[in-house]
Order: sequence, then C-alpha cells, then structure tokens
Amino acid sequence: MLISAAGRNKILCSWLFGMTSKLKVPRISLIISAVLLFLIYYTSRSIHELNHMQDIHIRKYHADLDIEHKAEYVEARRPVVWYYTTKKKTTFLNHVYEVFGRIGYLSGGSHNQWDVLWAHDYPFEALADELANMSPHQKVNHFPGIGFMTLKSSLVKMKKAFVPKAFQIPSNKTSFLKYASRHPNTLWVQKGINHRQIKIITPKDADLNNDGLFIQEFIANPYLIDNRKFDIGVYTVITSMDPLRIYVFNQEILIRFCDQDYNPFDPLNTNKYVISDDYTGIWEIPSLKDTYNTHSFNRKDTMTYYMKQNGHDFGQVMNDMYDQIVSVVTEKEPELLTVIKKKKYNIRNFFELMRFDFIIDESLRVWLMEVNMSPNLSSGHTPPNRMMYKQVLFNALNLVGVARTMPTSRHYSTDEEKDIEVSDQDIQVNPERCGSDICLRCQSPQCQLCHKCMSSDWKVTLKMATREHISRRQMTRIYPAPMTRDNAMEHSVLDDPTLSESNSLMHEWFRTKCLHDYVWCL
Repeated sequence: MLISAAGRNKILCSWLFGMTSKLKVPRISLIISAVLLFLIYYTSRSIHELNHMQDIHIRKYHADLDIEHKAEYVEARRPVVWYYTTKKKTTFLNHVYEVFGRIGYLSGGSHNQWDVLWAHDYPFEALADELANMSPHQKVNHFPGIGFMTLKSSLVKMKKAFVPKAFQIPSNKTSFLKYASRHPNTLWVQKGINHRQIKIITPKDADLNNDGLFIQEFIANPYLIDNRKFDIGVYTVITSMDPLRIYVFNQEILIRFCDQDYNPFDPLNTNKYVISDDYTGIWEIPSLKDTYNTHSFNRKDTMTYYMKQNGHDFGQVMNDMYDQIVSVVTEKEPELLTVIKKKKYNIRNFFELMRFDFIIDESLRVWLMEVNMSPNLSSGHTPPNRMMYKQVLFNALNLVGVARTMPTSRHYSTDEEKDIEVSDQDIQVNPERCGSDICLRCQSPQCQLCHKCMSSDWKVTLKMATREHISRRQMTRIYPAPMTRDNAMEHSVLDDPTLSESNSLMHEWFRTKCLHDYVWCL
C-alpha cells in the first residue's frame, strides 16, 4: 500500500507524541525535535532530487557531446575527390561536381588523402609522381594506356569489319591509294587535327601531302529519320581488367542528329552530314518528339518504338553495338595490361567511363565510329540532357564502389564494415563440387573457386565483382556475357582456349552463381 507524504508526516507526529507521553518529555522539546526531523528529512530529499537532476543534465550533455563528436568524426573521414584538367574553364565539369557533392565527397588535391582522382585529361604523365604509390582504396577514372582503345589511329589498326577503313596521311598514303583504286566508288571523309576541316572527298581530291590528316571511309547510306543523319552513343564502364568486366548504361543512350537535312555533296555545309557540338536533339525531330516530349519515353525507348513502327528491331541493333564494344575491349585488354604491369600499378586502382559512338546504315548494319575517353557530360548546349548525364555518373560511381552507403572514406573501413558489404560467404559457389573428394587437394581446375583453394587475391577480386553486381543499378553487364539458366547448365568455359586464365575463372564464377540464383544470370 502506498502512503502519501502527508500520511507519513502524520504517522511520524503520532509516533513522537506517543513516545514523549511514555517518556514524559516536555512539550517544547517535542516541538523542537519534530522541527529538526522535518528539516533533516526535507534537506536530504532536496539533496537527492538535486543529484538526480544533475545526473540527468550530465547524461544529456554527454549525449549531445557524443552526437557532436560523431558528426566531427564522420566529417573528418568523408571521402575526397581530386579533379584534374588542363583546361582553364571547368564549367563543363559542373555535373561531375554536383554528383560527387551529392554522394558526400569533399573536393581536395594531391596533398590530401584523396579517394578518387577524376581526370578529364590523361593523367599518367603529368601526375606520375602522385600516382606512383596509390593505396588500395584509391580510384582513378582512367586506365593507363587507354589511348590504345580511344585514339582513332589505334582503333582503325584493329581492322575490324565494323570499323570503317581509315588511313593516316601522309604515312599511309601508299596504302590509301592502293585501297582506293580497288574501291573507286567509295567516298571518303577527310579530317584535320582534332577533327577540324572535315569534308567529303573522292580519292582524287585527297590532300595527300598535308601532315596530320586522317582519311576514313564515308558511310554513304546512313539510316535517316526525317531525312536527318544521326549517331548513337553508348555509355560504357570497364570496372576491371584481368579479369575483365564490362558494363553499359542500359537505361538510356545518347542520340545526336545533324542540324540540317542529309546531303553529303554540299562541301561548304558540313552540318548536312557531320554531327556538330550544337546538334539537334531527339526532342526536336518531328517523328520522335511526340513520343519523347508528350509521352515521356526516354531516348532509347523512343527509338525502339519508332523502329518497331517501321518494321525494324532496335533491340537487335543494340545487341550488335554491345557485341562490338566487347570485341574492341577484349582485343585491346592485353595492350593495356602491358602498360599497367610495366608501370607496376595495382590494376584495381582504375576504372573507365567511356562512350562508344555508332551509326547504322539503311540495312541496319552497325558501324563503330569512335571511342571517347572522358565523354562530354555537360548540358551547356543541350539542357534536356542534364538528367541523363547525372544518371550516367551516379550509376557509374555506384557500380565501381565510389558511391557507397557507408558515410566515410573506404580508407577508414574496418574489416567488419567490409564484411557487412560483402563477406567470404557471399562469394562462395558450387558447394557440391567444393565439398567433394575431387577438391580435397585443390589440384583440379574446377576447384580454383572453392574457398579453401582460392588465393587471397582472388577473394578480393570476387568481392569487387559481388559489390558491382549489388550496386549496378541501371548498368548491365555485357562481359562476362549475361546468360540464361539453360545456357549456364550447358557447359563450363574453364577449357575455352580463347580466354585467359583469369577471364575463364571470372566467366565460370558468374556461371555458377547464375545456377545458384537466377538474378546473377543477367
């Protein structure tokens, strides 16, 4: 039973009067004793309450202090991006700045403990000293030697059927004349340095003595929409080499139209057959603008719908483009690896966001025209492209692990934080094989992906691949190729002579992951 304070006082008084009656204590002494007892009681009670209030205040103070310290802790460990360009005006990087800011990055320089180097220009000569001893967590948005893939002169040397024939003048003058004599009806595009002074020519009009010219076969029968020539850009990310992994931004494509109706025989007006920086967007083309503007389809879906209405399969066109991307990158991979190994770089420090530019002819044949390192991501000339550029960046940075859910730099990640993202158990495959007698001594090639047989280096590789798969958002893997469950069941690629050992293991890992869970098939 609970007793109130008044009740307790009444009981105390009754007890005191009872005791004084029995002991015959004078009444004045009783009053003094009662007052003293009350003073002692209320003083002790007040001290207790003051101590309790002080304890609450101290705990609240420390809680606020902890929050403040946590904020300072996170702020001090925020990831840092270092921007590098040789250009004086950097407004073309505004979308890059914005996206990095939105994912929590601070802007820094070479003197800082940077996490990402975003280089618009090729950085490996000017920044050789800074890049000589990178930490494992640091990322650079270019691979050393990427020019083997992006330089026009290197691209045409591959002699791919889908790359128009081209010659460097004057060094390839003799070869050009021989080829032109065998193809007298072929038109050619003559370009100066940095793609200036572009014009359509016949062989007899070629300036074969001008140093620095580039002459390339002209695709004279392009697929036209509303009598306009156009090209298609596919944003591509190489996340790894040796083993190789390639992704494309499958959600959207860049489509650029010439400013004027197609006419290659007007040498004074290149806007009729050359796509310039001030190109016409899909939102202005009569046959496409209603689907794009009114119905809010993206560029890729708008093109798919238009092609289907005209009896064409744009999905197959896109697959042909993906095949060409894979063909170029797989052929150039060994050359890039040679550069990387010569420089003694850690290959995991690099990734590449590039754009492959294609045109299609009237028979829907796909032609690869260019591979762009540091593709334009500025919407200064084309405001409707603003969101697409940001999405490309955001998806690419998520894919390569630059954008992440942890608020701090990966440099400060503990082993536990790394395991929260991807643990050893997440990369395991094929328990039936790995638990069998055949893998007891790890001698069979089929056992190299088993945990007890796997090297520590390969564990890191597979954890990177797992993070990519989890974080890919609207990126689609095109190498190793996506597959169906039926394809995955048919055969292993471990004995494929066309694949390097590391690429063979990478294909096999994705195949066995696909067999375990269909979400890994694509």
